Amino acid sequence: MKKKKYQNILLILFSIVVFLLIFEIILSFSNINAKLLWPILFFVDGEYNYQNGEDIYIHSVNSNKLYELKPNNSVTCFDCFHKKETKYTNTTITVNNLGFRDYINLRNSTKKSGVKRIIILGGSNTFGDTVNDQDTYPAQLEKKLNQKYKNRFEVWNAGLSSYVMSQKISYAKEIIKKYDPDILIFQDLNRGRRAFSFYDKEYYKFFKKNPYLYLENIPFFFIEKYPKKLHTFFVLNSNVYRFFLIQINKIIIQKQINDPKSHSQLWFGFTKIDSRFSDYLLPYYLDEEKINREWMKNTIQTNNISILIFDPILKKYCPNRNLIQNITHFSRCENKSEEYYVVHPPSYVYEDYAIEIMKFLEEEGLVS
Repeated sequence: MKKKKYQNILLILFSIVVFLLIFEIILSFSNINAKLLWPILFFVDGEYNYQNGEDIYIHSVNSNKLYELKPNNSVTCFDCFHKKETKYTNTTITVNNLGFRDYINLRNSTKKSGVKRIIILGGSNTFGDTVNDQDTYPAQLEKKLNQKYKNRFEVWNAGLSSYVMSQKISYAKEIIKKYDPDILIFQDLNRGRRAFSFYDKEYYKFFKKNPYLYLENIPFFFIEKYPKKLHTFFVLNSNVYRFFLIQINKIIIQKQINDPKSHSQLWFGFTKIDSRFSDYLLPYYLDEEKINREWMKNTIQTNNISILIFDPILKKYCPNRNLIQNITHFSRCENKSEEYYVVHPPSYVYEDYAIEIMKFLEEEGLVS
């Protein structure tokens, strides 16, 4: 009798293992997990509800970038400017032939002799959601440099709405290979997990190419101090683990969203839950930040490129030279009115950015 009981237990355990193996195989040949993540992913759909946002963003073949700008396109919006804007009543966004936001429609990928090329990577603040093409701060910086230094500079706007540092680094690697920049400026503003383009109906295919997307979108919500290494291993390697954890997280998230006490308005109308993603995944972000800094350090040494990090929203425009591995940080030094510290300011604030960046580049001996 006792022997039969053990046999039954072993049979049950064997059946469970076989079921899980079959389930693992089924999940591995499908995109079920990625599709199940849809309700809790972070999407960018064109800031300020551009009517033709799908004409701006396109699917990227790069599974780290996720989306990029569609070359040779433009869109106009009639209510997308800051309330203190005085120059215009509508804004036009133009994407040039190389896929950069620009007031010049055609750029040459090959750099002319004697020209110094500066490329600025950032999120929507750099992209310039609330201003016309000629009023983004990269555009204004280019004009001011060339007025003073006789057309010896190009400043390209490599900003994309919602881009976080991992996407910027991936974009920078492409830029270095294709466009031979002399200076890269990273705007350090957006933090957290990567956004997907709302108009990319096949977003789920990225997860097969890049399993780390699962890691940044499946936190261990129900235990405060969770076993990081074990969780990381299973998220990256087990479809069954992902499947069950996604279901549990969705229940927890839905409960918090429906709870009036926890509901609070955040970025893009997201609830408090998106800040919890950042809290729970902080260890991964810190690891990634170390990797990004190391890449910057190696890039400076091997490619003879100057790299700066710029944070326009801080209250001070002050340099911190050699703060981390020869990477210079700078931000705001003067106290100004409120609109100077919002993410999407009017055009005269961007002109202030351009003036201060130019001054800083001159102080560092990077332009002359």
